[in-house]
Amino acid sequence: MPDYGGAHKARRKREQQNVDAGNAYCWRCTKPIPPGTDWDLGHDDNDPTKYMGPEHVACNRATSTHKAMVTTDDSRRW
Repeated sequence: MPDYGGAHKARRKREQQNVDAGNAYCWRCTKPIPPGTDWDLGHDDNDPTKYMGPEHVACNRATSTHKAMVTTDDSRRW
C-alpha cells in the first residue's frame, strides 16, 4: 500500500498547480487533464512507492492493481 503521508501531499499540491493552470497531462494516456476535474496522483504499476504524475481517475482505476481479484476453485470437477 502506498504511503499517502507528507511526500504524497507535497507532490499532489505541486501537481495541483499544473492541473489548475491547464498544463497537466495524464501520464498513462497522455491526454490533458482539464482544470477543475478530479484526478489521481498515479503510481508506477510495478512499484507503488514511485509517483508517475497526474492521472485521470478513470485511467487510474482501470489498472489491474485496482481491479477486484476473482478467485476460482478448480480443485475438482463438479
